[in-house]
Amino acid sequence: MRHLALACAAALALAAPAADAHQGVQISSEECGFSTPYDVRIGPSGLALTREDGAPSEVLIHDGVLRIDGAALATGAADALRLRRIEAGARALMPQVAAIAREAVDIAFDAFAAVIEGMTGSTSRIERIQEFRASALARVDASLGDGVWDQDLFDEAFAADIEAAAEEFAGSMVRSALWTVLLPGGEGRLERRLAAMEADLDTRMEARADELETRADALCEEVAALHALQESLEIRLDGGAPLRLIEMTAAPAVAAAGQDEGR
Repeated sequence: MRHLALACAAALALAAPAADAHQGVQISSEECGFSTPYDVRIGPSGLALTREDGAPSEVLIHDGVLRIDGAALATGAADALRLRRIEAGARALMPQVAAIAREAVDIAFDAFAAVIEGMTGSTSRIERIQEFRASALARVDASLGDGVWDQDLFDEAFAADIEAAAEEFAGSMVRSALWTVLLPGGEGRLERRLAAMEADLDTRMEARADELETRADALCEEVAALHALQESLEIRLDGGAPLRLIEMTAAPAVAAAGQDEGR
């Protein structure tokens, strides 16, 4: 039973670094204390926001013009300028989010590769890791990289790529670890290998994860600025309601600092 427990511990060690890399920086609209019910598409026709539930269901912002469910709303010069700034800010934000997502993928799969090589001393499985990495990066490029943010679908797919890799390699890692502990002195070697691998990964990955989190935090200031511009809009929807594309879910410092922008 102790042999099996050590083998299972090795398999868990494989999944943990990548899971930590994924959880360390959430690719989520709520990460900065803001949220949006909309999916976002940015292209030549402008900044398009859509949702299945709630009203308005479609919002299009382009070159200072606002369309709500297909109908253009009259805007003054000040609001037209704010709308242009909102569109420009969203266009600038999306590539940065895509870059953060790509780095999170790289951290996760670098951790996988390090664990496999550290546990087995073999690089033969690294090619398969690169296939998983390429698939995950292609998903980022086809969504965020192309100006498309379908938040629920993206979050699910992002986690699924990592989980699929962990499941595929966990079995082979259990077999490799079990073979090691069955050899004379194998238990001690496996325990030392696991301890050394954990320490090495902590050193190498923690700095990268911290840097990535710092980059993600910096984007929160840009999100807060977009929220402040939205709050300063004089446009009102039918019934007198203000336009609400971004909602504040908490009161982060960056949100408080950006409240006066655009007023």
